[in-house]
Amino acid sequence: MTNDNSRLKTIFLMVDTSGSMDGAGIGAVNDTVANIISLIGQQQNVHPERTLTVEALLFGDTARWLYPAAKPIEEFVWKDLDSGGLTAMGAAFGLLRERVAANAADHLPPVTVIITDGGPTDEYEQNLAALLAEPAFADTIRLAIAIGDDADYDVLQQFTGKNDRIHTTNRIDIFANDLENALAGDGMPHADANPDDEEVEW
Repeated sequence: MTNDNSRLKTIFLMVDTSGSMDGAGIGAVNDTVANIISLIGQQQNVHPERTLTVEALLFGDTARWLYPAAKPIEEFVWKDLDSGGLTAMGAAFGLLRERVAANAADHLPPVTVIITDGGPTDEYEQNLAALLAEPAFADTIRLAIAIGDDADYDVLQQFTGKNDRIHTTNRIDIFANDLENALAGDGMPHADANPDDEEVEW
């Protein structure tokens, strides 16, 4: 695996751990993240010329990083989380902007995935606007996974910039396709996907 930062790509996982996730919701989150980590590991094997690293940003009552710095995918360990608290998504946007800006030099554009079942309970607009205006974030591929029926699609659309980058767990095959393409540096070709294609669930 190369140590050349020009071939380094970081995947940021923004994970909602708020109280509304209690029960099946947090179970779905833990399963989804575990499978994302597995998929990233597979893509590292497919693209050994790149170094794929992962950062996990958790948000409930507060926002915090799971680890103090990015970890290479083979060193990243996901431990199932418990749910509780409010949804400090705005605070998470602020932490993400700081981290992206600090680590932009010579890196490939990152990929960011937000996983949530609701909407922010803090004042998120200013931090989201600052994140989207951050030059180092401009080329980031932004994906979302909505858990359950109550996710705030308006906020997720503001974040992703495109409705077809908001995914649900019952069509995770499309998300997996988007993530694979993002890690490979390709475009996002799923827009013409046939809704009658066989569904694949993790």
